[in-house]
Amino acid sequence: MYTTPGKALLGARGNNPSTLFWLIVLRALILLTFVFYVLSLDFDDRVFRYLGLIIFASIAFTVVTWLRNSSPEQNTSGLYVSQLLWDSVVINVFVWLAGGSTNPFIYYQLLVIAVSASILPERIAWVFSLLGIGSYSVLLYFDIGHHMQHLDASFKSHLLGMWINFTGSALLIAFFISRLSAALVKREKDLRVAREENLKNEQLLGLGILAATTVHSFGTPLSTIRMAVSELDALHPDAESRACTSVIQAQIERCKDTMNKLTVLTTKEDLSTQTLLAADLFDEVKEYALLVNMFPMPEICVPETMRHCRLPGGVLLLHAIINLVDNAVKAAGSYVNVTLEETSDKRVVRILIEDDGDGIQSDTVYTTEEVGMRKDAGLGIGLILVNSTIERLGGRVHFANSTDVDSGTKITVELTCLD
Repeated sequence: MYTTPGKALLGARGNNPSTLFWLIVLRALILLTFVFYVLSLDFDDRVFRYLGLIIFASIAFTVVTWLRNSSPEQNTSGLYVSQLLWDSVVINVFVWLAGGSTNPFIYYQLLVIAVSASILPERIAWVFSLLGIGSYSVLLYFDIGHHMQHLDASFKSHLLGMWINFTGSALLIAFFISRLSAALVKREKDLRVAREENLKNEQLLGLGILAATTVHSFGTPLSTIRMAVSELDALHPDAESRACTSVIQAQIERCKDTMNKLTVLTTKEDLSTQTLLAADLFDEVKEYALLVNMFPMPEICVPETMRHCRLPGGVLLLHAIINLVDNAVKAAGSYVNVTLEETSDKRVVRILIEDDGDGIQSDTVYTTEEVGMRKDAGLGIGLILVNSTIERLGGRVHFANSTDVDSGTKITVELTCLD
């Protein structure tokens, strides 16, 4: 049975208890500031009662949120949005109770905007920015409307200047911090991709060194076997013995031929620049299948109009396709189909390898490296090499369950047709 390689997990950001912890700390600091501010001034008992209700509601909301965060299915972005919305509501209610737009702590809204721009997508940060500006504007409108006759021109200018300052700060914070956060996320993603590529290259280098060492070490045993077979021929010249030794000699020559091909692979500077006709590629695959007596024997179909399509990679592509066909045969029940077809983009061709095996484990997702470490998957390091080769040639490999039959796997290899 195949397992899915390299499938990206969409939306798998995961929970971040550290971020949630600091959001709770920020809420605690805001509430403590409100408490000391109210205690330092002469507010009526109504403000104290409402402040107590706000603190109690905030504690209850925080406890419920922390308990919900223990669930692995929790939507992290939604969790942060709810936290920041609650903090925004708390700030606005307190400011409305204790001074309205003249309350200096209305600028705590900028903290909410800055945090949202740092940890949430840009569009959500803009929503928080507009909500902050809107709430400040509403408070200022009602304050000036109710007390217009009691305010002198300089104080009205002061309030208007505070509003302009808040609006400009909110817009600048939402713009610059969102862009900076997006740039940092992109940089982290690029670094992660670079680290993965570096690890993959190191793994392939290790495999190359192992292959070269193996080729070198096979030389002496094969020479010894050849000498022993020659001596057997001399000792047992009868026809039955010669038939057996001929088979052994043929297998020795096959091993020698494979070793020579591996030696060529190590001496070439860049095999990815070589090309191969589609007809020659699938003739080689068919010859290999007949040589190793694959069962079930794969059925290969190449349209006449595509036989002269030139594919990149040469020997590298040949070994990658043979590896995929070989794995399909091992997983198949009764048939394996290999088809070359065109796509809507005439410059891209598609190689389809279908079998009627058990299919892909749809409930499990593995990276290419993890699949290579699964011995029960039957793919080993071959799948790692196949993916690396196809990606190096500018193509891609896709694994999916077959839709034509009840079970089975469809492997799709997309490559560029050079002419």
